[in-house]
Amino acid sequence: MAVSHKFIPGESRNVRQLRVNAQYTFHDDPNRKAIVVSLARVRLAIAQLHPTVGDLQGNLRLLVQAAKDAAAKGARILVTPELSLTGYPPEDLLLRPSFYRRTQKALSILCEQTADLDVFVVVGYPQRQEGVCFNTASVIHRGVVLGSYHKHDLPNYDVFDERRYFTPDNRQ
Repeated sequence: MAVSHKFIPGESRNVRQLRVNAQYTFHDDPNRKAIVVSLARVRLAIAQLHPTVGDLQGNLRLLVQAAKDAAAKGARILVTPELSLTGYPPEDLLLRPSFYRRTQKALSILCEQTADLDVFVVVGYPQRQEGVCFNTASVIHRGVVLGSYHKHDLPNYDVFDERRYFTPDNRQ
């Protein structure tokens, strides 16, 4: 996604307004048309959630409520924590094929339950493609996954063991 912005003169550093022209490209289908979003002002909501590892239904409820709250307060974008749909870190749950099916079902339900909200939701979840597991963040709007990003810098120190479970996405 390419984003250009400029600051509006006279505003404090804490309350900057961005003029955003964003063009989304879809790595899964290069023939798909790009979407251009132009907003004069963007209100961003950051959800400070505490998802429970493996509790897809409970985490789904948290995410839907956060999206409703953000939309009600006029936010256009809601950013949620890494792997917010499944909880972090899902560790050995990632070794179960059924976990990916349940995660995709929960993502579909999240799309359905936020389809009537005019807010872009950034949600994180593990995704398996062609036998490879990625730590993914997707942008959902009006019930549709607009695009996805696979994490490429995977920490592997102290309490972090992401390289054991995830593959870095090194595509340019």
